[in-house]
Amino acid sequence: MRICSPILAALLLAVLLLAVLLLAACDSGERQHLQLAELERQNRADSVMLNDSLARDLADWFDRHGTPNEQLRAYYILGRTYADRGEAPQAIAAYNDAADKADTTAADCDYAKLSRVYSQKAEVFYYQLLPDNMVHEERQAMRYAQMAKDSMQYIACYAMLGEGYELKNIPDSALFVLLQAYQLYKDIDANNLAAGLGCSIANIYMQKQDYKRAADFLREYEVHSGFFDDNGVVESGKEMYYYFKGRLCLLTSKRTQAEYYFRKLNAIAMTFDQKIAALNGLQAFYQTDFNKDSLVKYCSLRDSLTDIVHNEVAMQKTLQVQAIFDYSRSERIAFQKEKEAAQLRFTLIISAAVIVILVLLTSIVYLRNRNAKRLLEEKIHILSGYAVNERLRNSSIAQHFYSLLKSSPSQSPTFADWKDLRNLIKQELPTFYALVNSEDTILSEFECDVCMLIKIQVSSSDIAKLKQCSPAYITQTRKRVYQKLFNKKGRADELDEYILSLP
Repeated sequence: MRICSPILAALLLAVLLLAVLLLAACDSGERQHLQLAELERQNRADSVMLNDSLARDLADWFDRHGTPNEQLRAYYILGRTYADRGEAPQAIAAYNDAADKADTTAADCDYAKLSRVYSQKAEVFYYQLLPDNMVHEERQAMRYAQMAKDSMQYIACYAMLGEGYELKNIPDSALFVLLQAYQLYKDIDANNLAAGLGCSIANIYMQKQDYKRAADFLREYEVHSGFFDDNGVVESGKEMYYYFKGRLCLLTSKRTQAEYYFRKLNAIAMTFDQKIAALNGLQAFYQTDFNKDSLVKYCSLRDSLTDIVHNEVAMQKTLQVQAIFDYSRSERIAFQKEKEAAQLRFTLIISAAVIVILVLLTSIVYLRNRNAKRLLEEKIHILSGYAVNERLRNSSIAQHFYSLLKSSPSQSPTFADWKDLRNLIKQELPTFYALVNSEDTILSEFECDVCMLIKIQVSSSDIAKLKQCSPAYITQTRKRVYQKLFNKKGRADELDEYILSLP
């Protein structure tokens, strides 16, 4: 029998030591499974979840030890926790991680949970007044609900799609979708859920001056939705009903009732939206009453409150950008601490194994990377894609984007600018445009914009300026896009090289 070489013997010893390490560190995870189940129970009970430390720890643990479905569940709960804490950027990041963890090729993929991930992400975008993002995510939620054969979830997502169209100020599309969802609920005898859409449908009919249908749907909302107690008081969170009811009364000349409902909402309003709605209603009431003093009073109150809301929204946007940076930094710190704690337990055991393995793997990786880099450079050199890139760079719309960055201070592109850029890419590079807009790829609008900016050779720091976010978030986005395109993790600059190499 031949004696093994010293290197092979050292490698076998290292593997043996690592196996002992893994066995020693093995955790059955019973406690983590019970904690995750408890958080899921709280979520189903619609409890407010604020313990982000526990949710973060569970997500990290299942990231190392869990199945794809368990990782999906853990990150979904983390997203729900951040959403309850009002931390929208962190919630979106957690939902993105949850979706990335799902193995959609597996037979046991939890499509139902994946659908809820996208619907909750859509809800965050809805409250951030980003209807395009909301509609995109809601469509993904519908897709996976259909794959899970979850009819109730599918209809709920479809109804929310109507709310998204209403936020986009497309009332005809919103009404069509809401009526379709209403009928789908009726078809499965979910009459209370159908009635729950009554306020939204009635609001659109009032805009169309079809007061009879508006009254019919509002009446069904009152009788069958289950949102009212025995005294006719609507449950918490549904107070905007009083505005719609008052508005319908005013439009149908029931002035006394209209004033009652507007004043009721004004007295119990808990949010800026409810308060502004109440003041708008009272203003409209006194406009028809020609009561100059009251009209001036409520106009002044409404204008003051609108200014407050405007300032609050601006402040929230600033805080969200800062939160993205803080979140990335805290993630790095938490990961570093966890890594140091794990290394501290087994430093003496690991050291010998790591040294041997690193020597071997470093040589192998160096040779592979050198060969791969040479092949990549040769391939990129012969591709004709760079000619197209240069033509794009010299286009008028690309030059316009460069000029926005050179202005002092730098300006943000308008909706028309983004539209022109998309049209340019679609016309010049239809294959590339189809890739980043494919339903199979599932890139968000934000991710598509980043890809197009890379294509016209805008640096990552300048992309952050145009998209009004931190460079760290752009780096995370590029890594996430790479993983979606290739189904594996990669560096941000690898995505840049790939996009610039495409003809």
